[in-house]
Amino acid sequence: TLKEIKNGRFNGDDVAKSIGIKKVMLDLEFRMAMVVAKKVLSTLQPADAALQARSAGLKDAITIIKCVKDEIIKLRSNEMYNQTLEEAKSLTSDDSGESENRTHVSKRQVKKPNRMNDYLTYGPSCSSAKQNIEENDEPFKSEYFETLDILIAELKRRFSDNDDLINSIASLDELDVDKMVPLKKM
Repeated sequence: TLKEIKNGRFNGDDVAKSIGIKKVMLDLEFRMAMVVAKKVLSTLQPADAALQARSAGLKDAITIIKCVKDEIIKLRSNEMYNQTLEEAKSLTSDDSGESENRTHVSKRQVKKPNRMNDYLTYGPSCSSAKQNIEENDEPFKSEYFETLDILIAELKRRFSDNDDLINSIASLDELDVDKMVPLKKM
């Protein structure tokens, strides 16, 4: 297939798609999302393997889930945000500076049509100049923390409410009835 790629011609649709994909992949927003996903998935991968092992019991599962939750909580710090941002910036060697921009929005998407002047429209609560300054200082910080908050909240929702129940079931699972016979005779 490599010979086909070198010797063959591509139609315009394929070329346009590949240029669009490259542009998206060079964008800092995409690279930041990719690094965050990589960090979260690298935290979840060992836990996934441990939880699927045949020898994993309920007590082990509780410990593993708590460890995963703690590791994701550790990611939710300014230091880890800065480290993630630097890692995202270092993924390409694009010196044009174009990839450092948040997203490329055409003027057509930004400008409000004149016919909308007669209608009430809603906009962001802060001024756009202030928002742009904050985004340039710490781009994607709110999205980074919001993503981690959602993950942490979901882990807490799914597993924290049932900790007592799972601990009780795990204790019963380890209960050996034969060891209780001497107590019954007393």
